[in-house]
Amino acid sequence: ETNYRIDRKSALLTPNLSKELSQTLESNTEEKKDISSVHRFEITQDDETLSIAFKRWSAQEGYQLIWDTDKDFTAVQAVYPLSTIEDAVLHVMKDIENSDYPLHACIYHNKVLRIIPMKKVCDRQRGLDRE
Repeated sequence: ETNYRIDRKSALLTPNLSKELSQTLESNTEEKKDISSVHRFEITQDDETLSIAFKRWSAQEGYQLIWDTDKDFTAVQAVYPLSTIEDAVLHVMKDIENSDYPLHACIYHNKVLRIIPMKKVCDRQRGLDRE
């Protein structure tokens, strides 16, 4: 048998929940709030190119961007609701990996983000790329 209580604000009958279940529901509501506050990395038409979007992201996150390639991509509006710039950049690289000119990202511990052609390799030892 379910006990009901009257919610005076909405004048609805709602099940009278156990304290443990009520705490679980409150916790889930708090988690939903956390999800909505996840950092979003956006590429907008105003960015014009991918390198401009990455430059903006880098500045916002305290990174230095080195766009070490002659190729750039036209900005296509997209949203990457991820928690870190590293995750967002890696998702963008995944999105363009099948293009005519695939790029990849070298992300260094000193907050340097380097974008290079796929044919080059990130060399973290010397800070240089080898072909």
